[in-house]
Amino acid sequence: MTNEEILITIQIALLALAPVALFIAWKIGVFRGEKFLQNAPSRQGKIAWEDLFIACACFLFGQLIPGVIVGSIYGFDESTSIPLGPKGLLGSLSFLSVIPLVLFIIIRSPDIFDHGLKTIGLSPSKLHHQLLDGIKAFLITFPIVFGLGAILQFIVKLAGEDPSSTSHALLHQIRETPAAFFITSVFIQAVITAPIIEELFFRGIIQTTLIQNRYIGKRWPAILITSILFTAIHYNSVYDANTGEFAWHTFPVLFVLSIGFGWAYEKTGFLYVPILMHALFNISQICLVLALPDC
Repeated sequence: MTNEEILITIQIALLALAPVALFIAWKIGVFRGEKFLQNAPSRQGKIAWEDLFIACACFLFGQLIPGVIVGSIYGFDESTSIPLGPKGLLGSLSFLSVIPLVLFIIIRSPDIFDHGLKTIGLSPSKLHHQLLDGIKAFLITFPIVFGLGAILQFIVKLAGEDPSSTSHALLHQIRETPAAFFITSVFIQAVITAPIIEELFFRGIIQTTLIQNRYIGKRWPAILITSILFTAIHYNSVYDANTGEFAWHTFPVLFVLSIGFGWAYEKTGFLYVPILMHALFNISQICLVLALPDC
């Protein structure tokens, strides 16, 4: 079988599993709205607007740290095409972007939340149960997200476009430069750094703030709004400024994926659950690109 035939087989299998996953989600009550989450763990405390502003600043500032370090070493700016070596180093240093937000949460959580870090689900107690919940939630979300992705890719092909040319920036770079050092740096960035910082920020801070807001105050609206923000912030990842190509078909996938992260977090109350789901999703994407580089 060719790589394309293998990919089509995988997509068909995931499309077949998607209704099963949807049925399981229905059986456990996901589609019951707030009733599904009425017994979910509550997060006691209050995130003030100034704390939210500082958290946003820490999140954004953290994204700049690796680029500033690599840029100062190699002496290039944003208009420069980054060579493979610096690009790999940029990914390897991506873990530094977590530091400002993590420090903020560690310092402020005792004052913001009634039980500190435990309130937002960063407790080591029953960690094996949390990881098992993360795997279960991923196995439900995975076929739905990938099935949707397969349908949208088929639509893109019908429109005469190449889905692989407008995929996530990191995945596109792996196809172009499959060097071991670069792939390792992408792994660090996509499987370790991104899940931690994005789930801390979007689920731990943004979603929690929205639930505590008196005008929103409910879990599902907070999950949906957070998912819109999560999807929007990935705009640069799916837009190629050099070619003008825009992977519009990835936005619904990211949105549904984020909803999966959100409901899993609310249902379990542990932040490790969406972090693990996020990491597993990114691993599956990287493995698929490495196994089928031409698709």
